[in-house]
Amino acid sequence: MRLLCRFIALFAIAFTAPFALAQGNPVHLTLERDGGALHPGEATKIRIKATIDAPYHIYSTVQLPDPAPLATTISADDASEKGLLSISGAPGESAPKPKFDKGFSKDVGIHEGTATFEAALSVSPIATPGTLSGTISVRSQACDDRGCLPPKTVRLPVTIPIEAGQPRAGAAPSDIQKQLTVASAVGAGQNTNQQDWLPFVATAFVAGLVTLLTPCVFPLIPVTLAFFTKLATQDSKATGPAPSILKYSLLYALGIVACFTGLGVILSVVAGGTAARDFAINPWVNLVFTGLFVIFGLALLEVTEIRLPAKVQQLSASRNGSTLGILGMGLTFVVSAFTCTAPIVGSLLVLAANATGVAAFVKPIIGMLVFSTALALPFVLLSLFPGLLARLPKSGAWLTTLKGAMGFLELAAALKFLSTADIYWNWQLLTRPAYLAITSLILIAGGLWLLGTLNVGFNTPTGKLTKARGAWAALFIFAGLYCLYGVSGRPVVRFIGQFLPPPPKSATDLSFLPTLTAGKSVADATKQLIFVDITGHTCTNCRDVEEHVMGEPEVKPLLEKMVRVRLFTDPGENATSDEAAVNAKYQLDTFKDATLPRYAVLDASGKVLGTTDYTTAKDVNSFAKWLSDTAK
Repeated sequence: MRLLCRFIALFAIAFTAPFALAQGNPVHLTLERDGGALHPGEATKIRIKATIDAPYHIYSTVQLPDPAPLATTISADDASEKGLLSISGAPGESAPKPKFDKGFSKDVGIHEGTATFEAALSVSPIATPGTLSGTISVRSQACDDRGCLPPKTVRLPVTIPIEAGQPRAGAAPSDIQKQLTVASAVGAGQNTNQQDWLPFVATAFVAGLVTLLTPCVFPLIPVTLAFFTKLATQDSKATGPAPSILKYSLLYALGIVACFTGLGVILSVVAGGTAARDFAINPWVNLVFTGLFVIFGLALLEVTEIRLPAKVQQLSASRNGSTLGILGMGLTFVVSAFTCTAPIVGSLLVLAANATGVAAFVKPIIGMLVFSTALALPFVLLSLFPGLLARLPKSGAWLTTLKGAMGFLELAAALKFLSTADIYWNWQLLTRPAYLAITSLILIAGGLWLLGTLNVGFNTPTGKLTKARGAWAALFIFAGLYCLYGVSGRPVVRFIGQFLPPPPKSATDLSFLPTLTAGKSVADATKQLIFVDITGHTCTNCRDVEEHVMGEPEVKPLLEKMVRVRLFTDPGENATSDEAAVNAKYQLDTFKDATLPRYAVLDASGKVLGTTDYTTAKDVNSFAKWLSDTAK
């Protein structure tokens, strides 16, 4: 879709370019500035008024996460080209109008008709008395509903008298910056991208349907509906005509939906915003999940048994069809099925935790609501059409075998949580070879269990080996041997590599500075741009880009031309807790975003020239193009 959007944009530019040349720039600018003469080191407020011909509009000065339209930018140069004039900080602007841009499928801020931009114009401390001449460059792109014109840069002359003297109180660049009109940036900090929400909702719904086929859930469907039918028959003997079991199934479904949606509410309240990321990388939380997945895996293999608390059993044991009893049964269903639903629910909550702004609070709730609705749907539909119940495949040995296979997979999944804690505390116990070796043992053991040659628990498959069981056994053993192949350091496929602990050294051999301050200092001396890699010790997507994209010949030379800075937002080997907190705050304040990874190209002053995320960086060609275009 990203390529399609860019193709459409290029097509629109190519189509409208001849008309643009014929009519000129539809954006007309005038410049005003406050005050009189300045001392070296002082700043003054400039005001740029824009008149935009209908039906065109230009975009806000806030650059949204890629893919996004070209933000309006303001820069300054003096005639001597000695860097005596500069724009300090972010510019101000009149309130942009929110508009849903179909080309980028997100809300953007636009200016139509007229607009006012403000900026703090600073004079260098080394400026000498006299008249300082320069230009203010305003770069914008005019678009209408049909397409966009090529970006245009308008240069406005400015003349500032310079007097000798020390900077005066209230005239410092930071003081002038505070006087700017800063409007709320539309789209910054929240992504209303329909291409983001729709797949998330669809994923949650499909996840609920898939969960129905797991061995913890599927056998409960006919048993539960049979119990409802029995309740309806008992009611008919006492009250006359038999009531529909729809009443019971709706209450039961409500119990399921309430439990899972409540989980989403808890995550939203406790771990909304950037706290969700902190929650996900917390080592104690990951150790708890390691233990839970081990327990769940052993329970699926029937090595151990998970029992409900006595009070929950008493609540769900009601046989009188009471509202409280049926809701209690819904709670029992959720707890009983959690060994199979935990990995799916956990994955959904991780997807939801990647959101920012308002979406960080709404997404977990919506995700769990959609997931639980899909999970509870069959109980309602089958109560409306009881004949469908007879057509359900009967649970039997195949379902028991599937449950055991899932047990081995959950044991393997527990390693990911343990690895996160290990990386956070820098224990270096679960190294990449150790991770692969243990995973290999678990998968090969799963294959032997499926073949019936390894007895684990009380449900080891017996009898004649079926083609399906043999095929799955071969798949488990092959995957285990493949992991064993990577133990000695041999490369593994990219999908597996991104979940593994980081290698002992960077796969790209690119050096990175640890702070943005150091990066600015080097960039100022070398006149280079700054590439900022905002990452995390436990971020799998970050590791994927670092190992499989940055070292590629299309990308590495572009990065070598810049000063490279890597900022870790979680504590670990490369950052203390305080340093990680500073880096996380910089990301949130600058990009209004908390997802990892985040990449940006800055000039030597720290001004953001462009930013993107994993959706672009995961593809070598897309990332190389973004780096090349941004560095121009």
